[in-house]
Amino acid sequence: MVIFTNSSTKVVLLMAVLVAIGSMSSFVYAQTSELYVETAKLGNVTLSIEIADTPATMEKGLMFHSPLSFNQGMLFVFNPPQVATMWMKNMQYPIDMIWFDGNGNILHIEKSLPPCTGLDSSCAVYNGNSEETSYVLEVVSGFVEHYDINNQSKLLIISSQQPTSPVLPHQAVPEFGHIAKLVLVIAIVSIIAISAKSRLRLISRFKDMKK
Repeated sequence: MVIFTNSSTKVVLLMAVLVAIGSMSSFVYAQTSELYVETAKLGNVTLSIEIADTPATMEKGLMFHSPLSFNQGMLFVFNPPQVATMWMKNMQYPIDMIWFDGNGNILHIEKSLPPCTGLDSSCAVYNGNSEETSYVLEVVSGFVEHYDINNQSKLLIISSQQPTSPVLPHQAVPEFGHIAKLVLVIAIVSIIAISAKSRLRLISRFKDMKK
């Protein structure tokens, strides 16, 4: 049992608790944050793209989303790069999917993928030919054919009307495991410090009582 002998030790433990609460809150916010929009260019086509870069937004994707126009899309961001497995669960319309590497080069294209409204086990999955990818772009069905998108087409994120690297300005969401470890270490160190300080004061009091 930890004995709090004065207000200063209570403050130390309170700070550790507040750090834990703050970390948890940041994590929850990151998981539920809404989509934000960027402007991108693929080949000669300018697009308004919604960015899905958190587990929550990536899992939902375009499910139950209103139909896309030819100048709209959704970009899934994978950091670090990985084999991105996609499906068409609860989609309302067919789409084209395009896989990219970290430099915006096309790795794989799937065209006119049909929606899947049945059981999960009945939905086909698409993994971009099992290549590690940094981005997957979902656009309306027919987009690839209409604009003659091919392996020479390149994806660019536009900032201030100037083409830049496809790497987005937003930082990846830290993994919850790292946050939890940091909070745990802070809490343990605080408790050890409090306990040691309390023991020393108790020993000092016992010595004074014996005198």
